[in-house]
Amino acid sequence: MTITSHVEGRLRIRDPRLRQVQILSALREQLLAQPDIRAVSGNPRTASLLILYNTTRGAVGKITDLLARSLGRLRSTLAPAPCISRKVPLSVSKPLLSKRRVLNLGMLLSLLAALAALGAGSKAHALAGAVFLGLLALHLFEKRATLLI
Repeated sequence: MTITSHVEGRLRIRDPRLRQVQILSALREQLLAQPDIRAVSGNPRTASLLILYNTTRGAVGKITDLLARSLGRLRSTLAPAPCISRKVPLSVSKPLLSKRRVLNLGMLLSLLAALAALGAGSKAHALAGAVFLGLLALHLFEKRATLLI
């Protein structure tokens, strides 16, 4: 068990055994039964547990003692993974111009062209601006999952 973050009232621990949902949920139930614990959330993908607690004297010591005892009793049921021999390439080359790079480069160039045309007093700035807005719309559409969380 490793304490990865501690701010008064907030404690995050990591332990490889927390990747198992059964262990994570059992530990969560034990912690929530304590009077000083306000909230507990776990993430099996990162093997971490976030504990929000009331800031009373000695609360952190009690929590870490409880975690150490509980994790000592809760045994991992994971079997060691068999060793699989595969040939893995030593280097994987990325394509020089991926879709993301082309889109970002297109937005940058169209913005620069719009600004240059505007500075020169040319009417082409409207066309370059429209191209930029179209590429920006594509970019935002592709990133909609992370933008609209």
